[in-house]
Amino acid sequence: MRYGSQEVTDTFLDTRCANLSSAWGSHFGTLAMSIDKAAAWRIVERAIVAS
Repeated sequence: MRYGSQEVTDTFLDTRCANLSSAWGSHFGTLAMSIDKAAAWRIVERAIVAS
């Protein structure tokens, strides 16, 4: 939360806090329906280490 973007923070909280997302599943880290594919890819691309 300290170093990530607001999008990363919101997604992190949505995937871990059942009260914040009605789409929270029974599996840890389930993405909420509010997370669109483009946002998910931006987060993945941000996490990829450049070689």
